[in-house]
Amino acid sequence: MTKRESEPATRSVKRRKLFHGSTATLLVGDERRSFIVHKQLLCSVSDYFIAALEGNFKEATEQNIEFPDEDPEIIERFLLWVYNGNILEKSETVVGIPYEVLASLYVFAESRCVYQLQNDVIDVLIRKSFTKEEDKILSPDDWFTKVSPSSPLRRLVADVAADGGTLDDPSWEFQEYPKDFLIDLIQALYKVKLTGRVRGFWKIRCNYHIHGEGEPRCSEDASEIQE
Repeated sequence: MTKRESEPATRSVKRRKLFHGSTATLLVGDERRSFIVHKQLLCSVSDYFIAALEGNFKEATEQNIEFPDEDPEIIERFLLWVYNGNILEKSETVVGIPYEVLASLYVFAESRCVYQLQNDVIDVLIRKSFTKEEDKILSPDDWFTKVSPSSPLRRLVADVAADGGTLDDPSWEFQEYPKDFLIDLIQALYKVKLTGRVRGFWKIRCNYHIHGEGEPRCSEDASEIQE
């Protein structure tokens, strides 16, 4: 498989070069649990953090960012990715990471413009959804209303469902799904009618990524789906 600049192993090496200098503190949840992070490293993943820590906001003066509505476990997962370039813990597989964690991590990444994290969550979600143990896709529950209408995650879930995929929560009744999801699903079903079923979502995962202008497409190596 051809290595790309944005692959986790390469990004992890580059991030280690930022493990020095001043730090910033993330204060998370009602109890304001604190996480101390290398500032340069944090700023390297999103302009959101540059604006907060180097702009004219209170956060820049205090070098603190408050996330009162976030779950500390999601921030821990975010920082795992920041420092290691990987969403999964060392001994964890894609089967082991819960769908709700992936959804919450994606919502956090989208709201803070951490585009590469969004892409990495999509990749793990696709890998998880097409393992023999899972063979299902994320259901459109609480996360659905927290992402943008044009969110790649919304498109992915609708496309997989339209392509014959199974939603991960079979207890849901059809009428309980968000109205906007049903609209997404109808549009996705129409696309399947016109173009046929997808032959492997891993190969087209770039359709659900956010890439900068001129950035190369992802490898189409289907062997990435394994566990």
